[in-house]
Amino acid sequence: MTSSSSSGDPPPECTDAGQCDNGDICDGAEDCVAGQCVPGPALECEPDAVDCTIDACDPKLGCTYTPSNARCGCEETCDLELGCGDYCVPAECTGMQYACGNCIDDDLDCMVDSADPDCFGPCDNNEEGFNGEIPGQQEQSTCLQMDCYFDFNSGAGNDECYWSHSCDPLEPSGCTYDADHNTPGTPNSCDEMFDAQLPECLDYCLPIVPNGCDCFGCCEVRVAEGSEETATVYLGTQNADGEGTCDLDAIDDPELCNPCTQVEGCLNPCGDCELCLGDVVVPKDCEEQECPNGTQACGQAGQEACPEFFSCITGCCFPNPS
Repeated sequence: MTSSSSSGDPPPECTDAGQCDNGDICDGAEDCVAGQCVPGPALECEPDAVDCTIDACDPKLGCTYTPSNARCGCEETCDLELGCGDYCVPAECTGMQYACGNCIDDDLDCMVDSADPDCFGPCDNNEEGFNGEIPGQQEQSTCLQMDCYFDFNSGAGNDECYWSHSCDPLEPSGCTYDADHNTPGTPNSCDEMFDAQLPECLDYCLPIVPNGCDCFGCCEVRVAEGSEETATVYLGTQNADGEGTCDLDAIDDPELCNPCTQVEGCLNPCGDCELCLGDVVVPKDCEEQECPNGTQACGQAGQEACPEFFSCITGCCFPNPS
């Protein structure tokens, strides 16, 4: 029984206050008086001292103060206690600092480093697209041999990750599919590499693989913010001049973002309440993003920046590549 009633109707009858509770904290605690439910005084929420929070009353939680980066200036984020400010922590890739770890808005879009959806981690020198643009990173023959895409030296084979786009029936990067392709550095067949990668590869590469991606830069990305439609593309797609062509605006263009098949043996799928590559907000039906046990969540308004020597990769803090 609740305290609500139609206009002109008498209040509901009751024997105790518990029968009158309508489940809404904001309109006050209902009581049972002389056998009838009566409303209580509405909850008054005092404004907090932080200008960038949205002050409201939630029927289940009561007074809430939700940080909103939209209320801050360019390159700033909202802290629950300190308000708007630049709280970015520089991040390094193997001792070097690149565009996605230098705490500078390199592409002048008001989003910095991990807050920029085009950044996939500190080993990324490009805030305008998904091509990493670190010297040596793209010096790989995608049709012959690939390794961990998300570090500083894709193709060097030093992390025990092995794949080739010649093993992919979708033929990204213009490679010709060959189910019997022999990838240098490993005796394994295409099927064996697809199903399983070495433990050394998983230990080194998976922690820096963004949600929704495999170890080799094949990622499932939403075609638009809030859309259910996704495209699975190779982030390192290049034109004939070796220039990267894949970014969020081109994610559903197969010429600019080549479709690819994700390698199941080294895959970090994106969960329902995780930030996927290219996302900047957690799905509306999730209170906050999910992170592995013990891993600090990051990147959303009001959350602390990752500590020194850690980077925010799709909403969670991981050690910088070294």
